[in-house]
Amino acid sequence: MRRHRGRAIVGVLATAAAMAATLLTGPATRADVPEPYYATSDRGSDPHMIKCLDPETRVEGYCLYTSEDMGQSFAYPPANYYPMFQTRAHFSPNGVTGWVDKGVVFSESTLVDAGWVPSNAFHLWAPSVVRFGVIYYLYVPDVASTSDTGSVNVHNSSRIAVAIATNPFGPFRYAGTVTVNGYMSDPDALFEGTSDRTIVWANGDASTCGGLSSAKFPNGRDITPGTAAPLTINGVGVLGNCGGTGHPYMEGPSIYKVGSAYRLFFAAKPTSTPPQCAQGVGGPNTANSVIAWATATSAQGPYTYQGIVMCGSTTEWTNQATVATVSGTGGSREIIVYHDSPADIKIRRLHAECLFSNPARGIIGGVFRQALTAANGFNDCLAGVNHDYYGWYVRDPQVSTMPPLVSTPGSGTAELRANRYAVGPWERYRTVPLGDGLYSFRSLANGRHLCTPNTTTPITASCDVGASTAVWRKVVVDLADGTYVFQSVAHNRYLSVGTDGRLYADSTQVATAARITELYPGGNPN
Repeated sequence: MRRHRGRAIVGVLATAAAMAATLLTGPATRADVPEPYYATSDRGSDPHMIKCLDPETRVEGYCLYTSEDMGQSFAYPPANYYPMFQTRAHFSPNGVTGWVDKGVVFSESTLVDAGWVPSNAFHLWAPSVVRFGVIYYLYVPDVASTSDTGSVNVHNSSRIAVAIATNPFGPFRYAGTVTVNGYMSDPDALFEGTSDRTIVWANGDASTCGGLSSAKFPNGRDITPGTAAPLTINGVGVLGNCGGTGHPYMEGPSIYKVGSAYRLFFAAKPTSTPPQCAQGVGGPNTANSVIAWATATSAQGPYTYQGIVMCGSTTEWTNQATVATVSGTGGSREIIVYHDSPADIKIRRLHAECLFSNPARGIIGGVFRQALTAANGFNDCLAGVNHDYYGWYVRDPQVSTMPPLVSTPGSGTAELRANRYAVGPWERYRTVPLGDGLYSFRSLANGRHLCTPNTTTPITASCDVGASTAVWRKVVVDLADGTYVFQSVAHNRYLSVGTDGRLYADSTQVATAARITELYPGGNPN
């Protein structure tokens, strides 16, 4: 959850009733991403999704666990900016439609009764649930103090409660706290068997420039001595250096194992607007919390930073996300579920989008945030006619430091440029086989095909499928990075990236041609 306590609420806090009246009569506010919302129209934040069994219907499906904002009108000293006191669950048979609200599955009152959480702490944040066989383990943080000062205060008293159930919707039986001395919040865990179990968590809040930590806990609660340590994420310092720590403020980790590799998704607060999120490349132009990812060969790392998956919102300081594989018309799809909120009241709600990725290459494209019902949004990706479009990453072999960039037509001119990071409407294409190993490439945005009249004019999405200049050959060569190049049949030249960032069919050699990697919706090349 967002440890944003260092940010004071402006002015003297009014009573809840007075603030609520102001909110009801004030101007309408909107988040970056409009409704409809994913899974529920109610408030939901810090989502965490797993596969589960609904014991009532005996249907295997998906459980989604969330916190629920009380709204900023419930704020109280010392400026708890995101008060909440219960964990909710929702169920869907396929992770896409048919969501059912399963209600409250855990309440802060349980921890108050346990004697370590003060009454009305309202810090029951960021839950995660792990299924092992028929047992469900719930991990959720809370605080032992609501004081902003003193030896025991809100900045160092966060602990992780453990609760167990045989029903994913409870009742969960409280089983104590994870046995780590020090701040623990935003937990997630990976069970690889009866004893190989790893927990990851946020080890500090914004005021302490917190990072991420991990430990082994074979029984799902008690930490193996000597295994608790900060997570090393090599390269993450590119996002910022909070308080001289060498890393940005980080929180909200989610850990997954894919094959033999480990993937870590996490929220990070950049020091300044990242280049991938700048206005000139279609980003929100903010330094608000991003979702980043890293990979490792072991659960406790060290990890290698892989980049930004989702830029920050213009309206909401925080973000947190969960990743799951669901089923759609076009096959399985890996999706990302996240929250967003208007700026002046904390009423975060859930949204979802397909992750565009190339699993074989270990690449994930940037997420273009939009409504579920957008013409090329989540619903279309899972069940619509456009579920098989894909994005491109383009790399210029002549510039070794140039990162992979999604190619997109420039504003107004429709000239393809390698300058975007999120796979949005103009970054989605479909391969159209023409026979004899030839192809054309159709843009989702305007239905036209990529072509160029000569070798000096930038490539545009402006041709019909039958145009000779829209015919390309995919040239597969033994490239070290596993990518390939495109050749314009009409000009007998290869696609390249110009110094102006535009794409041309002007390279005379494969060695100087642009390397292309396809990014599939949900990682599925169907």
